[in-house]
Amino acid sequence: HITPRLQHYFNELLSRHDLTETVWYALIALYANPEKTLFPSDLSDVLDLTRTSATRLSDELVAKGLIMREPSLEDRRKIVLSLTEAGEALVERVAPELRDARLALLADFSDEDLQQLESLLRRLLAHLGG
Repeated sequence: HITPRLQHYFNELLSRHDLTETVWYALIALYANPEKTLFPSDLSDVLDLTRTSATRLSDELVAKGLIMREPSLEDRRKIVLSLTEAGEALVERVAPELRDARLALLADFSDEDLQQLESLLRRLLAHLGG
């Protein structure tokens, strides 16, 4: 019951910026990389997408001007996805809003509650193979 409500809550915030949850996670994955780049296969793995879905997602991000596709300098057969300045600026603008929304959701929990919640979620994730 919680998962769809959380998704709705955050998707509503993301939609104000013309973003979906999947697009947001892709931008965060690129932003978190020190070079702000990923191979399409890495994006597919991080987001647990098929290669076809990752390609469609990349197409969408390129069309929005949030990433670029470039040939790899190490291996010209490979393509590198790079976060653009516009993509980086978007992440830096939206991330604080999402952080504040997340903090508001958890405001009624004590530090002990949050530690227990994190511990339980990590155990669940381990059982799911993550």
